[in-house]
Amino acid sequence: MGSGNATRLCPARQNGVWLMKLTFDTIRAIAPVPPKTEIIVFDDDVPGFGVRASLSGSKVFIVQYTIGNKQRRMSLGKIEVLEVDTARLKAKEILAAVRMGQDPAGDKR
Repeated sequence: MGSGNATRLCPARQNGVWLMKLTFDTIRAIAPVPPKTEIIVFDDDVPGFGVRASLSGSKVFIVQYTIGNKQRRMSLGKIEVLEVDTARLKAKEILAAVRMGQDPAGDKR
């Protein structure tokens, strides 16, 4: 039907985590399946960058990282306000700060 290069519209589950290339079209297709009220799908290009989708239809870009023994998750903005490439760049900047020993989510508190 299509070429092997088609963008995957259904996330793949790898080690218990949903992964896919996050694009405008793939993000539109993300939705939790009841009884779940939300789902987080991570970008297969930038580890830690993802989209959280709720049953209400709300979708937010997030970045998740571990510092010490704590897992942190930050909201980057709603998908209606932020473009995918801008959110991905923002996530890369936050993840770079984490690699330098900073805790951006902890600093916001």
